[in-house]
Amino acid sequence: MFKSYLYLDDFCLAQMNGDCEHSISCQYSGICMQSNWATIKEKKQTTERLRKHCFEFVRFILRR
Repeated sequence: MFKSYLYLDDFCLAQMNGDCEHSISCQYSGICMQSNWATIKEKKQTTERLRKHCFEFVRFILRR
C-alpha cells in the first residue's frame, strides 16, 4: 500500500533511478519516510548543548 524508505540512501537511490512522485503514485498509495532525515538540520555545537544542560540543571536545583 505504501512505499517506505527506511534509510536516506534508499530514497536517494530511488530518485537517481528515476522514481518520482508520479511513478510511485501509480503503484502505491503514498510514501513513508523518517522525519529525522526528511529535513536537513544543522548539527548543534557542543557548547550550545552544554549551556542548555547546565541551564536545565540549575532550574532543577532551584525548584527544590
